[in-house]
Amino acid sequence: AMAAKDTGKDAKQRQEDKARMRQLIVTLGDQPAKLISAIKGCNGALQDDLDDYSEHILMTIVDCAMHLPTKSAILAILCGLINVRKPAFVQQLIDRTAKELQERVKQGKYMQAQLLLRFVICLANCQAVQATAALEVLVSLLKLIEGVPCQEGGDVIVGMVMGAVPWISTALREMHKSEVDIILDACDVYMARRNVPWLAGVTIFNTAEAAITQKDRLGALWHALKQLREKWEVISIVAPYVSVGEQLAKGVPHQLPPFILTTADVKKKSLVYMVDPIPVSPGGDEMTAVDRWVLQDLVIATIHCFSRSIGECRKQVLMIPVNHAQFDRVVIETIYGQMLRVPAPSQLPLFYFRLLQSTPTLQSSMKGHIEAVGNFYISRMGYIDVECGEVLADFLSFYLAASQYAWSWDELVGEAVAMPHAQRVARFMRQTMEQLQRLSFHDNLLSRLPKSLHEFVPPEPVGKAVFRNSGSKEYADLKSQVRIKDADVAAVKSVVMALVGALRTREVTKIDTEGDVKKEGSDDEDIMDVIEPVVTRWSREEVLEMFMYAVLENGSRTPTHCTRLLDWYKDVFPAIIPKDPTEAAACHALIMKSITAFWKLSGLRMQITTQAMVVRDILPAQAAIDHLFLAGSMDEDSHTDSLSCWHLVENLLEQGLREARMLREELAGATKMGNSERAVALQQQLEVLDAKTKQVFVSIFKGLFTVFAKTPTENFKRITLSRTLAVGRRYHEFLAPFLSDIEEAVSSPELAGSVQQVWTLLRAIAAA
Repeated sequence: AMAAKDTGKDAKQRQEDKARMRQLIVTLGDQPAKLISAIKGCNGALQDDLDDYSEHILMTIVDCAMHLPTKSAILAILCGLINVRKPAFVQQLIDRTAKELQERVKQGKYMQAQLLLRFVICLANCQAVQATAALEVLVSLLKLIEGVPCQEGGDVIVGMVMGAVPWISTALREMHKSEVDIILDACDVYMARRNVPWLAGVTIFNTAEAAITQKDRLGALWHALKQLREKWEVISIVAPYVSVGEQLAKGVPHQLPPFILTTADVKKKSLVYMVDPIPVSPGGDEMTAVDRWVLQDLVIATIHCFSRSIGECRKQVLMIPVNHAQFDRVVIETIYGQMLRVPAPSQLPLFYFRLLQSTPTLQSSMKGHIEAVGNFYISRMGYIDVECGEVLADFLSFYLAASQYAWSWDELVGEAVAMPHAQRVARFMRQTMEQLQRLSFHDNLLSRLPKSLHEFVPPEPVGKAVFRNSGSKEYADLKSQVRIKDADVAAVKSVVMALVGALRTREVTKIDTEGDVKKEGSDDEDIMDVIEPVVTRWSREEVLEMFMYAVLENGSRTPTHCTRLLDWYKDVFPAIIPKDPTEAAACHALIMKSITAFWKLSGLRMQITTQAMVVRDILPAQAAIDHLFLAGSMDEDSHTDSLSCWHLVENLLEQGLREARMLREELAGATKMGNSERAVALQQQLEVLDAKTKQVFVSIFKGLFTVFAKTPTENFKRITLSRTLAVGRRYHEFLAPFLSDIEEAVSSPELAGSVQQVWTLLRAIAAA
């Protein structure tokens, strides 16, 4: 019993020791003012534990090197000091680092591979790894992609190599200048042959109109390295090698194990190329190009590594050890750039909203930069990609709701915005207020926002049941029976079916001398004749319209009320809608017409109601999308230009693509298990679903091109083209096999020129 108790104490003590050592390594460097003493103290504390906990310490250091972007050099200095007394341990750590680096490349986890590669370079700076061996790793990686196109993995490997070069210390560069120059020359050769036809399709600004030069991240890094070759100095990387140089020199540099990667190990990366953030910094003490790129990269890598916690992420971003007057501005620019990244940011947009909104709570100086950078983009809305503009509208609405509606509005209203941006800024403000009304109340917006913004606030979102039979006794009776409490589906179905084809009496009317209809009781002196009651029958379409409005009106209190009514009465719709495809299509169009008319003042409720009906198989997605493009032109009042319309389109597309992904996963499982019968059935289902989704895309592109042809104003034509590019770009992976078929289906001779340029960009993006 005593032995068991002692064993338990030993196990608990070991766990506490491991936690202590891990905490010591993870927090190393969190206090820059005490950095050197902290590294030496950590080295001394770990020396006694290396014999008993070597594997734990080794894996903790490697794990930190992969997930703490700002500490590559700090961890390397610690290893260099350990190397003086425990070289065998450091050799094991180097072997493990090389192994993990190769594994991450094979797995396509290039962010972790990049950080490990920088760690290897820093180990060479600390004389723990032979410098020639570390530089040979970079050469070996470049040899992997000789002749490999940029979209086949060439960009990510060259990006890893060039992204590690700034971590080469000045001393190492001076001692091995020829080897470093060979690496940079090889990068120059690659960049010279690099072709990026997709770049114009993923920029935030329309560069041709805005006259703003935008590089992708790789192009910006190449430009920065050219300047670095002239003067090798990087202040954005904390690496106090000189302070401990004498101690580091006492260790013996180790060899790296051979790298056995092949070209086949380089994973093709889908389109995730990032456009370099637009530098909107005011004049003053500017950063060098390489320092700016390094700081941006540290912010991007920190977001990637700490994205699971907003609180920890903002803390780590603000702890990046760069002491420069432009630090705040560049950090905010980088977060904006990540938020506006297309085809899609690496995190959900809400993540960036929360990061920007919460960062000033830890560092108040950030707030002014958030508004300044936001206004830089918004005031140039005439040149901004339509999808990026809508992300900004989402962000601003969220930011306003969380910050008591405080923003520097003076730069965005009145004469502060020059043409051609004024129309687009006004459209942007309407979209922002539409989104903000989802988060607040209509009256609250009018009371809290400046009067200069009231013109952009949408009307109060209420439903209106105004249609041809809204005043009939039959509608009133039907509406009284369509209820949530004591719902009787059978009774409602009976009433509805009894109405179809039943006799009905229209209201007695009078006709004046002008031929206008007057209700009975009118005292107009020009009454010429009285029309006797007209006896007719209720058509199927009229009954469907009445039932639809009864559901909408009774469910208008909240979205939950509406969905509960649809859950109860969804079986009534098939009883009214005929099976003939043509007649059914007319009924589906009538349903969409009723929804958009009832919720004309609330795009959000229109979106929610339509989605609810599609999910319940009451309404086909195709019918919903066809109706949204029914107007055939675009203006401020059309559904085609509303955020709710495009949120609905995206949700309907995502639903079909999500089903297709699930079928593909199930098909892969059935194939792997050798269940051929099930695999054939799933393949057939998948083909049918893909054909339906393809047809939906055809309808969207046809609708957009119809809008483009019929829209009279140049501003909305530009918006339509940008929207077309945004849809194709977002779903480029699905569209790639069908792009030629879709282009053939929607093209027409009158849509040459600008439309053809969009297709050229979409083909380039699909091939990337």
